Amino acid sequence: MWLRLVILFYSLNVSSALWAQTEGGMLSIDGRKFLHQLYHPQEEQKAGDLKASEYIYLTAYRYFIEFISFEQDSSAAHFMDTFDRFSEFPSAQNNQITQLMLVNLSIQKGLIQWMKNEQFAGVFSFINGHRLLMDDYTNPSLLQEVRKLRSLFLILIDQLPDYMMSGASLFGLEGDRIEGFSLLQEYVEYCEDKEGVYTEALVLYGYCLMKFSNGDKYQMDQFIQKARQNESPLLTFVSASVAIKKRDGETARGLLDELQPETFECFPLLYHLKGKAVLNTLSNECEWWLSKFVHLYPGMSFKADAHLRLARYYRIIHDSVSVKREENAIRAMDVYPTSNDKQASQEAFMVAHKPESLIKARLLFDDGQIKECIVLLKTIDQPLLADFYRAEWHYRLARALEEENRYKEAVSHYEQVLPIAREDDRYIGPYSALNAAEIYLKIFSDSTSCKKMLQKAKEFNTGQYKSD
Repeated sequence: MWLRLVILFYSLNVSSALWAQTEGGMLSIDGRKFLHQLYHPQEEQKAGDLKASEYIYLTAYRYFIEFISFEQDSSAAHFMDTFDRFSEFPSAQNNQITQLMLVNLSIQKGLIQWMKNEQFAGVFSFINGHRLLMDDYTNPSLLQEVRKLRSLFLILIDQLPDYMMSGASLFGLEGDRIEGFSLLQEYVEYCEDKEGVYTEALVLYGYCLMKFSNGDKYQMDQFIQKARQNESPLLTFVSASVAIKKRDGETARGLLDELQPETFECFPLLYHLKGKAVLNTLSNECEWWLSKFVHLYPGMSFKADAHLRLARYYRIIHDSVSVKREENAIRAMDVYPTSNDKQASQEAFMVAHKPESLIKARLLFDDGQIKECIVLLKTIDQPLLADFYRAEWHYRLARALEEENRYKEAVSHYEQVLPIAREDDRYIGPYSALNAAEIYLKIFSDSTSCKKMLQKAKEFNTGQYKSD
C-alpha cells in the first residue's frame, strides 16, 4: 500500500541532493533556477547553461515528475533512457556528488517500476540506491543530504510488511520511523534559508506527516503554516492533503481555492483532491471536480476512488441510474493501482443500498464536522438496520465520540460492533477492536482490557486489510 502513496513525495524530494555546499550548492545558478521551475510547472522552463551532469540529472528528474503527474508510459520510457545515460556518466560511480544523484535516480527508477507492476526490478533498484548511500561520504558539505536520504530509508523501510522486512534486512535495510522523522524535522529547519530547496523539504516532510505520522495535529498545523508561505502546486497538494488527514476540510479547501486554474491542468490530481474536499461538505460542486478528474487524468491511479465518491454523491441525491453507472465503471477497470482504488473496488457494490444518512455521516466526519456527524447518526433508528449497516453505525458513532473525547461512550459502541460483525469481512470489526484497545491502554491504563481487544482484533482480521 505504501509504495504508491510514497511515490508522490519521492517525486518531489530527489532534487535536494543538489544543494549541499554552504554557498552555491551542487547545482550552478542556472541549475537551481531549473530546479525552482520543476516545482512551478506553470512557469516557463529554461535550461540555461547547465553542466553535463546537471543537464542529464535534471532531464531525468523532469521525466519522473511528468510520469507522476500524468502516468504516461512515454515519460517512464524517457526516464529509463536518461537514467542509463547518467549511469554511464564518467563520474557517476566515483564522484560523491554524482553518486548521491544516482542514489536519488535509483529510488525514482524503483518507484516507476513498482507502479508498472515490476516489483522485483523495483526492489533491486531500491537496494542499489541504498548500497550507494552506504559509502563513506567524507565531504562535510554532503552531510545533510546524506542524513536526509538515510532518514527516508528509515521511514520507508519501517512501513514494509513483515513478510518483506526479513528480506530487506539481508541487504542492510533497517527501518525506524521515529528516528527518521527526527532527522527530517532537522532537515526542514536546516533548509529554511536555502533558496530552491526549502519548498522541497516541506513537500517531503509534509508527505511523511500525511502518510506515516501518528497524526500529531500541532506538527501538522505548523507544517501548513510554513507551506502556505511557499506557494507551489505540489506543495499545495501536500498541505491540503495533510489538512484533510487532520479533518480540517475548511483549511484544505482554502488552500486549493488559492490556486490558479492553470495549476490544476499542470497537476490533475488536484482535481481529485478538490472534489474529495468539496464532497465532504455534501456540496453538489463535487460532481464537476471529480468528473473533470476522471475525464482529464490519463492515468489509472485514483480513478476508481473518484468513481466511488461520485457514486456516494449520486446516492445522496437519489440518482440510482448514475450510482449504477459509477459502480459499473469501477467494475470495468482492469487495475486498481492504489489502496484507495482497491478499497473502491470492494465498496462499489455497497453504495446503491446503503442508508444515505450513513454516507453523509462519514463525509461530515472526514471534514471535521464531528458534532454534525453525531447529530445525524442519532437521527437513524439503528435497531431497524440490518446487522451489516448497524455494525457500521456503531463504528461511525464510536469514532465521532472518540474525537470528542467521550471515551467511555466510544468504547461501548466499538464493543457493540464485535458481536454483529463476526461474518463481516470489512475493516470495521478489527479496527473497532484496535481502537478500543488503544483507548483502554492510553486513556484508562487498563492493560488487561487492551490485551483482550487486541486478541479480538486478531480474530476479526480475516477479510479486508488482512495484510495490514
